Amino acid sequence: MPAIKEIKHPYISKKKGVQGGRAVITGTCITVSAIIIWYKTGKEI
Repeated sequence: MPAIKEIKHPYISKKKGVQGGRAVITGTCITVSAIIIWYKTGKEI
């Protein structure tokens, strides 16, 4: 299995203990996956 490349972004962070280590919007507990689901279902963000 190839290694996953870490990409630095000023608004997205990942930390152990915050939402299970998933990518979140920095300074919040909102996961990136939640934003994607909201967008795909037409919910206003």
